[in-house]
Amino acid sequence: MSDSSKTRFEQQIVGLTEQLLKAIFTQNIDEYRKLCDASLTAIEPETFGRVIRGLEFHELFMRCVGRPNTTVRWQILHPTVHALGDGAAVIAYEQLVQFLDPSLPNPSPKQSLRSVTRVWHRQSDGQWRTVHFHSSKHVNN
Repeated sequence: MSDSSKTRFEQQIVGLTEQLLKAIFTQNIDEYRKLCDASLTAIEPETFGRVIRGLEFHELFMRCVGRPNTTVRWQILHPTVHALGDGAAVIAYEQLVQFLDPSLPNPSPKQSLRSVTRVWHRQSDGQWRTVHFHSSKHVNN
């Protein structure tokens, strides 16, 4: 779906998702907190398929795992947005991450591909926040 054929609502949800991923990959915890509900639930490979609740798990990853000297490029592929009334939406997409760590001997580009489903909710303060996501790595990663 090209940008011109997406509705304003779809563009808004894709834009929020892009803001969230930017916050994650730049380790901007304040922006991450603004875009996530405090009781966020998640199921992902890093949780071994278990449901986790809250932001602490992800904030720890953002603080400890990211390396400032690593070049990262990410992209949302094939986003599909489903409106669930006026105040909720689900977005499904593939998340391509390409990275290069110049501190490694003979660095070569690496990539990772995930399928992600994310639920957004417009909360009582009018702000959109993600309340749940499920992420699966593709086998060849």
